[in-house]
Amino acid sequence: MNSDVFIEELPPNDVLIERYPDQSDFGRRMRHFRTQRGVTQERLATLINSKADYMRRLENGETKYPRLDTVCKIAAALQIDAGELIWGLRYE
Repeated sequence: MNSDVFIEELPPNDVLIERYPDQSDFGRRMRHFRTQRGVTQERLATLINSKADYMRRLENGETKYPRLDTVCKIAAALQIDAGELIWGLRYE
């Protein structure tokens, strides 16, 4: 094995079970999960102690790189893994 190449291996019990191919960016994935759960932008903003306008800007791609702590708060509020929100991948 080439020591210059880093390959991350998943623990044996983690299996990729779904990818969201139609959700090409963070904002689209965020909107997908939010609407799937019936949460409004206003409610999500309240849950993470933010503003609805910021939620709108994230979903519309006007703000492309939210802080990691914000991503984690959104994921927790939507009851999903942050990886689903960031990369569109779901592991079980």
